[in-house]
Amino acid sequence: MAYKDKEKKREATREYYYQHKDEISKRAAEYYQKNKERLSEYSHKWYTENKDRVIANATRNQKKANDKTRETAYNTHKRWSLDEIEMVRKLKDEGVTNREIAELLGRSIKSINAAVNKLYKQGVFVKEQNSEAMEELLDLIELYYINSNLGGN
Repeated sequence: MAYKDKEKKREATREYYYQHKDEISKRAAEYYQKNKERLSEYSHKWYTENKDRVIANATRNQKKANDKTRETAYNTHKRWSLDEIEMVRKLKDEGVTNREIAELLGRSIKSINAAVNKLYKQGVFVKEQNSEAMEELLDLIELYYINSNLGGN
């Protein structure tokens, strides 16, 4: 069926996806398993060739996220209490994201990042030493999220 109206095509595609979500996910997972090495090489090549673009997009997205949390931050420009710092430490130990911590404490993401980095420098947290393979995997994951945010395949 050919669509002349882009919006109708989008709506039909969206509807099809939601009706067949499990089937589509299963096919995608199978395809990935069969083509894992080729896809990994392609992703790494794309990332290498577009690193400036990736960094620019990541920077823009981080700024947007920080600006959004600043709108709701009610503790902006207030001194950190010892209780708040302890709360950040406990929440990070439980695996809570910086964005979620920012929302809980009424701070911006940038403020939470600074507090977490300060705790790392004080030795409260120990950053894991990533192997080269782990760093490459993290780069590919970052690339996937950035690419999916851009509407890529």
